[in-house]
Amino acid sequence: MNTYRNVSAALMAIVLAAPAAQAATVNLDLAPFLTGDVIEDVSPGYGSEGPVTLNWNPTGESGRRLIHWNGSYSGRDAAYCASGTNCALDLTVAAGHSVTLDSFWLGGWPDSNRNVTWSVMDLADSSIVASAVSALVSGATGLANAIGATSDTGFRILFGPDGYNAGINDITYSYARTGGPGPAPIPLPAAGWMLIAGLGGLVALRRRKTAA
Repeated sequence: MNTYRNVSAALMAIVLAAPAAQAATVNLDLAPFLTGDVIEDVSPGYGSEGPVTLNWNPTGESGRRLIHWNGSYSGRDAAYCASGTNCALDLTVAAGHSVTLDSFWLGGWPDSNRNVTWSVMDLADSSIVASAVSALVSGATGLANAIGATSDTGFRILFGPDGYNAGINDITYSYARTGGPGPAPIPLPAAGWMLIAGLGGLVALRRRKTAA
């Protein structure tokens, strides 16, 4: 009986030690901005959480900085850029962690259908991990884009050339620890099965000795 308790305690220790992914959604409908607010000026890094930092003006160009607009982007608030070309948003992650860009949403202004080209670039090597050319953004429902890409550096989301009449919202991401000071965490499945096999063998051996 004590052996089984020890097995359970050991497995629980592994579960607690395993890195748990934390999720976040940046919903601009709930943001404390007014129409025309330059997001990075009013609230630098808005939507950042844990090791993940958002930059709403990563290029430093006034025409590409993201601006908040209340309503009318497919019925919702959104962020757009004045030039409408290659509007940019960066998500970067601290060393020893990874970030997964799960999805983002685009809306059309003023509640109108728009064609938007967008891409997601991995900042580690500038590779494009997802993209669409002239994607149709519905004026009624917008367009949700599922990405599901992971990076240990971060991502840049780009949209345009009609990024004035198309805006971004619902940026959903998650993050997890991958390393840093101390030993890197052992993936739970492998560690768990190894422990079960090893302790299971000890239990069987004890039973055989008791029976003898």
